[in-house]
Amino acid sequence: ENPVEEGNDLIAEKDGIIQEIVTRSGVPMVHAGDEVRRGTVLVSGRVEIKNDSQEVVGYQYVNADADIKIKTKENYEDVLDLSYTVKNIEKQKNARFSSDSTKRINAGQKVEEGKGREVSSSEIRPGFSLSFPFPFSFGIREEVSYRESEKTILKKEYQEILSLEFDRFCEDLRKKGVQILENNVKIYKDTQSARAKGTMILLESCGKERKIEHGNLGENNADTN
Repeated sequence: ENPVEEGNDLIAEKDGIIQEIVTRSGVPMVHAGDEVRRGTVLVSGRVEIKNDSQEVVGYQYVNADADIKIKTKENYEDVLDLSYTVKNIEKQKNARFSSDSTKRINAGQKVEEGKGREVSSSEIRPGFSLSFPFPFSFGIREEVSYRESEKTILKKEYQEILSLEFDRFCEDLRKKGVQILENNVKIYKDTQSARAKGTMILLESCGKERKIEHGNLGENNADTN
């Protein structure tokens, strides 16, 4: 172990059960099978120095280093609304317009935008350059009339959507090196929504570096926040 001026501990990022620990540097504070909480010191960077009588006469500090696997419980939930609004276009009309610096002249009746109607326009202002444009412009206004209707997602559709989202979630875990030991996620339905909900048991690497606080050396405290 190479001593350093301050040293780092390795702490748990999550609650769980230690599955495996192989320490390369530092002092292991937990063993396989131990249940730990987030913030628990797993490997201490404070190493005791003993004399020939095995009495502690001082300490040296190292950067703790270890391969640690922890079994954790992950809650999963994904909610999908079963109904959605569809706009069915009933009529579409284009109208030309031109304008100068004082007024706009419309070709065709002007209709205000509101529920059941959308209005959009594109305008062109000709000119030799942006600094010297002509004092008029022209364009086209598009008016669309539509009728809204409610659609409901069928059982086969919401099962497929929720399953695909869950598969993506699992694939992201695997890319991070996380193993899925148990999968208890199921699909449920109520009157307004469907959801994939349940728990997963995961096996993942853990051990986050934390600088040793010399006022609280070597204590194996869990994060209570």
